Amino acid sequence: MAIIKNGINGSFFGKVGSVIGYEWRGIPVMRGLPKKRTSPPSEKELANRERMRIMQKFLQDSKNFIDLGFQLEAKARNMSAFNAAMSYNKKYAITGSYPDLKIDYEKLLVSKGLLITPTNPSVAYVEGTLHFKWDAVAAPTKVRTLLFAFTEDREYMNASYGLVYGDSGEDLLEFDLSESNYPNAVRIHSYIAFINVMNDAISNSVYCGVIES
Repeated sequence: MAIIKNGINGSFFGKVGSVIGYEWRGIPVMRGLPKKRTSPPSEKELANRERMRIMQKFLQDSKNFIDLGFQLEAKARNMSAFNAAMSYNKKYAITGSYPDLKIDYEKLLVSKGLLITPTNPSVAYVEGTLHFKWDAVAAPTKVRTLLFAFTEDREYMNASYGLVYGDSGEDLLEFDLSESNYPNAVRIHSYIAFINVMNDAISNSVYCGVIES
């Protein structure tokens, strides 16, 4: 049974036949019920499911940062930050042929926007700290840095938001890989972006490379 709001011309909520009416982000929405399929999924469908699974795991692990990095893209597209990040990265940041698919960290975006990106970024690991550097002269005015790094197993992640201006040319991110926590060598993936809170703007993230530690 469905409930009609605002008369016969209004939106409805509930189920009528094969149609469901509901509200999403304050907008009345209708969708059809999924049809039962009789044929097995194709390899293309299986590959898409695997890309979805791989990226969903990463985005869930890094959700707090993704919610910040993709908040403006999500607002522009009227969707959640998680779904905006999934839409982009599932398409562009998965490499390989099914079933051997994996994340391409160099193409991965952890933030998305229209600000100018950091130029010539680099990173080095020194005694529990990641040292980020970039071209300060090329940085737009009044922006701050957004740093994000994680071990490839994603057991350890850390981020820094808005502590340093872009024209400083360098910033630090604590990243404690003490021997007690990580007795074996690990791979660290790192990213930098610019953010301008006053103008409600953010840049695409830039991959700074992988560090073997």
